[in-house]
Amino acid sequence: MKADIVVFDPQTIRDVATYEDPHHFSEGVIDVIVNGVPVLREGQMTQALPGRVLRGRGWSGKH
Repeated sequence: MKADIVVFDPQTIRDVATYEDPHHFSEGVIDVIVNGVPVLREGQMTQALPGRVLRGRGWSGKH
């Protein structure tokens, strides 16, 4: 089994990206683990890229 985990501070979490300027990470995110590999550690990106692109699974809004 594979899982992703996001560790954040609920007191400081906020989205700073906008439609005009979308390339910003949310503030207050401390760690992100993808497939058991840290990709964000103490607010800093690591060099790891353990995820994969999902193709052919268009979102229809229905499950």
